[in-house]
Amino acid sequence: MHISVIKRSNSSYAKNKKKNKKKKNSIVLHDINIHDVVRLKELLEFQVSILKTIIRSREILRQHWRLIFSTKYYTENVFKEKSKRLGIMKDTPYSVVPLHKRMELTRQCAKLVNSEWPRSETARLKSLYTSCDKFPTCLVLLDDTSVIGHCKISLVPNTCDCCFIESVVIDQKYRGRGLGSLLMRRSEEYVSKRGITKILLSTKGQEDFYKKLGYRICDPLSLYDDSYREKDSANSTPEKGSKTTTSIGPPPPPMPSILRNTSLLFSAGKTYMMKIL
Repeated sequence: MHISVIKRSNSSYAKNKKKNKKKKNSIVLHDINIHDVVRLKELLEFQVSILKTIIRSREILRQHWRLIFSTKYYTENVFKEKSKRLGIMKDTPYSVVPLHKRMELTRQCAKLVNSEWPRSETARLKSLYTSCDKFPTCLVLLDDTSVIGHCKISLVPNTCDCCFIESVVIDQKYRGRGLGSLLMRRSEEYVSKRGITKILLSTKGQEDFYKKLGYRICDPLSLYDDSYREKDSANSTPEKGSKTTTSIGPPPPPMPSILRNTSLLFSAGKTYMMKIL
C-alpha cells in the first residue's frame, strides 16, 4: 500500500508540472489592456521612424561623401589641366619666330590668317612678305614645322617706342591651351628687346583676354597727328614781323576726306587697348 501511494503522488506532480509549463509558455489575453496595445503600437511606430531617419541620414551621408569625392576628383583634374598649361608656358615645345626668318612657312601663315579674316591669297602674301627686322614684323607660333599662330607688329608712325599689334590668331585645333597668352608674351619680349615701351591693339569681343594680360582700354590713337599739325600751321595767320613768301601758280588740292574725319580711320565697335612694358 505504501508503494502505491508514492506512485500516485509522482504522477500528480508530473501533471501539475506540465500544466505550469503550459501556463508559462502561453499568453493570457485577458490580462492585456487595450491601452497597452495602443502604447505598444506607438512605440513600434516610433522605433520605425527612428530607423527610417537613420536610413535617410546614411543616404544623405553617402551622397555627401560622393559629392566630396567627385569635387575632389574635379579639382584634381582642373589642377592637372592648369599645371599642364603652366608646363606649356615654362617648358613649351612651341616656338615663336619672325616669319622672314622662315620664308618657306609664308603660305601656311597666309592660310591661317585667311581662315580668320578672308582675303585674296595674293594680297595676303604681299602683306606677309613685308615682314622684316625693322618693322613691320610678323611673328609665327610653330608646333614643330606647322604654323599654329600669328601676329603682326607695326611701329606707330613718328614714334620709336610705340608699336601696334594686329592680326592675332591661333589655329582652331590649338585653342583653349593658353597658346594665345604665350604668343602675346613672346611678342612683348620681342618688342621690349628693341626698345619698345608701349603696345597698342584693337579688339572686338576679346577685351577680357587682353585685360588678363595687363592691357587697359584707351582712346584711339590718330596716326595722322603730324598731318593735322601741318594743316593747322598752314591755315594759321603769320606773326607780325615775319617774312611771307607768295607762291606762283594754282593753289594745292584739298586734303583727302579720310584725313579730315579721324573717325573713318577706326572700325566701328572695336575696343582700343594699351599696355606699358
